[in-house]
Amino acid sequence: MKRNLLVILGLLAILILSACGYTATKEATTTSSTSVSPTATMDLSNPTDAQMEAFITEKIHGTHTLEFILAQKLTELEWSDMIDRMIALGTQLTPEEKAAMIKWLINR
Repeated sequence: MKRNLLVILGLLAILILSACGYTATKEATTTSSTSVSPTATMDLSNPTDAQMEAFITEKIHGTHTLEFILAQKLTELEWSDMIDRMIALGTQLTPEEKAAMIKWLINR
């Protein structure tokens, strides 16, 4: 009786784990094949306000709201330091993107 119970529990665990693995694989495949950044082709030399707001929203990954970012009144050096901290925490940003973001934030 105990042996049957162990076999059933083992099979149940395998079934649950395989179902979880299938979902994660399916989501990763779907995300990687269809995920294209809406700002991937943005002209950094002269972005519109809407483009830059979308770009910032994409880069902050839900850690802050756009309103929170726009409420900050920082200097160019302060923005640079703040963005450097975000990069150190994992934000993916090229030097050109960082410069465009800072320029837009201080001139808006």
